[in-house]
Amino acid sequence: MKKLIVITLILISSLQTIAGQEKNELDLITSGKWYLEYTENAGQKKTLPTELKENNWMIFHSDGKHEVMSFSELNFGKWEYSKGERTIKMTNKGRVSNQEIITLNDNELILRIKDGEIEILMRFKK
Repeated sequence: MKKLIVITLILISSLQTIAGQEKNELDLITSGKWYLEYTENAGQKKTLPTELKENNWMIFHSDGKHEVMSFSELNFGKWEYSKGERTIKMTNKGRVSNQEIITLNDNELILRIKDGEIEILMRFKK
């Protein structure tokens, strides 16, 4: 009986930890405006000049909507977070992109986008 109680407590604790991690990642994703720092494609890293960083950003709202400013053009769409795949699926004007989360913390978000043979890394900072 004691073993059953211990196992039950461990399972409950594990589920709470998993739920807390998912919530934590969602909180981080939706925690503010993410400014594009650089892109990397085929080993070529392109850092954005300071004046362009202000016009290239993303905001993920907790209601599943997003705003993307790209070279001074503002776009709106929807997004979904997949905990299991650790991806962000963004939909905008009928286009869908799945972006793998490489790094996510309070100040940094690195996403990987694959389109066939092409792979692009994007680093965002707050």
